[in-house]
Amino acid sequence: MTAVTSLGFGKAMEKKLFSVRIHTAEELTELGSKQAASRLKAKYPGTCAVVLCYWEAAIREGEIK
Repeated sequence: MTAVTSLGFGKAMEKKLFSVRIHTAEELTELGSKQAASRLKAKYPGTCAVVLCYWEAAIREGEIK
């Protein structure tokens, strides 16, 4: 299991992801960026679309390696 911080996220984002039950990079990849952003937006209404783009890029980069 790989920490979400390995995808380039900081500790603050890691804490938010944990709060919506995403604990590993694999869970984020399996769930997908859209669903993860939806969960985060439901809990943190101020979440912007940039997060979705960043996650998608991180997921795709992880798949390429």
